[in-house]
Amino acid sequence: MYITSEIIKDVLSASFQVTEYGKSLRELPLLLPAFYMKDTVPVTGGVYVIRGSELPENLRTECLYICFGNAPAHVRQSCLSEVLYLSGGSRDYLHVFNQVQKIYDTILQWECKLQNIIDQSCNIEEMLRVSIPIFNNRITVTDYNLNILAYCEATMINGKKETEISHSFKRVPHEKSILFDSEYRKKISFHAPYHFTERDTDMDNYCINLFLDKEYIGTCSLMEDCRPIRKSDYLLFQKFSDYITSALAKQSVGAGGKYVTLKNIFQQLLDSMPVSESELLQALEITSYSQNEPHASGDWICITLQTANRDKFLPEGYLCSALERLLPKSSALSYDGFLVCILPTTEEYKNPEELSITLTPMLQDMNFQAGCSLPFHDIFKIRTAYQQSLCAINIGKKKHPEYLFYNFRNYLLDYMLKNCCGSFEPEDLLIPELDKLKEYKGSVDYWNTLKSYLDHECNASETAQDMYLHRSSLLPRLKKIRKSIDLSSPENRLLLRLFMYLYDGR
Repeated sequence: MYITSEIIKDVLSASFQVTEYGKSLRELPLLLPAFYMKDTVPVTGGVYVIRGSELPENLRTECLYICFGNAPAHVRQSCLSEVLYLSGGSRDYLHVFNQVQKIYDTILQWECKLQNIIDQSCNIEEMLRVSIPIFNNRITVTDYNLNILAYCEATMINGKKETEISHSFKRVPHEKSILFDSEYRKKISFHAPYHFTERDTDMDNYCINLFLDKEYIGTCSLMEDCRPIRKSDYLLFQKFSDYITSALAKQSVGAGGKYVTLKNIFQQLLDSMPVSESELLQALEITSYSQNEPHASGDWICITLQTANRDKFLPEGYLCSALERLLPKSSALSYDGFLVCILPTTEEYKNPEELSITLTPMLQDMNFQAGCSLPFHDIFKIRTAYQQSLCAINIGKKKHPEYLFYNFRNYLLDYMLKNCCGSFEPEDLLIPELDKLKEYKGSVDYWNTLKSYLDHECNASETAQDMYLHRSSLLPRLKKIRKSIDLSSPENRLLLRLFMYLYDGR
């Protein structure tokens, strides 16, 4: 789940009077909040708590400033930042920051609870129970037959209408069920969220139909009962509906039903569990990878993210959601302590360098390093691709510890050299002819002469230039080398070159 300025503004409005300035960034995913200091360099998506008098004049970065204290000076509408000015509440720096941090904690903990329920039981009622504090309104979840799976109702508490958690799942009255059925059945073909007003209450309902395998499987509705539906509720309720869809799909699979998800398939393949061709094709179709799309029958890439002593704790569900939003069409999951992302090689993802540019801001902010596999055509080879991405990280960190993104293609030779010896050490495979060159104590460096000669495809002129030698000085060296080492065979030249790289790169 990503946090937006709309969510922050709506929640803070309960404690402060909030005035908006600048550009609206409602669709921009935001990073974790931070105090704004004199040396702070704003980044895209940053959230900064700041006194109004300290607001910088040049607001040229798409980020959110949360101001308090003195009202900020006039903010030009042409600026790229959004400014929320808080008044009518506490002006304590730490209090304001904690209020903002609490929003993040609440949303992330909520999503973590939903994910845990899916992993353990897929209990729809429990998912509804943990979601009541987020929406503070009546919620109803139905299945494909419009049977009510979970329902909470509003009650009067101390003269105020509230959604009562302890009595959330009473049996729905028969007359209510009839009305519910008649109203919703007319709209089960709607794929976009919709509003309608109940005839007997004049209350607004915000509804999201659930689909899997292009088939209607249920509806989630949010009733404007205890408080008005806020703009941020639309985003949060969509996330809630996505989790309900996952739970219904997983229940169906557990009961021998036909619903499967691509993420479940990936999990099984990573675990080396059997997956049938029909299950895979069904999962691809559910995830809209139709055969008409060029990437459906094309290649895939596996990217694995590894923490680098990360000092920020974020739920794995949040990190997976952020990764999937950053890389559309991807599937991200937590596996064996890593974050694994599988994505098709669409036009925008064919070049690993472009992937690196896309991922780098997230890797920097979360203190991650990532490894990228070779493209693979057969989805059943996901585990092989996952192992390649791990090798890219392990080898890359040793050679280029300053990097954040490692492409296995760039370390393929290192991997092959590392594993070509099997259980032997490089010294154990040193053939006598090369051993003599290596141990030669004279003034001539025959070892590097041969290596340069092989690297330049036995071109004497290029070798002489590389060795800073005159051609007439190089030729006697090569003549002496050829007396003891056979360079006429392509296979032998390949063997020599591989060994010399292996020995020098130990």
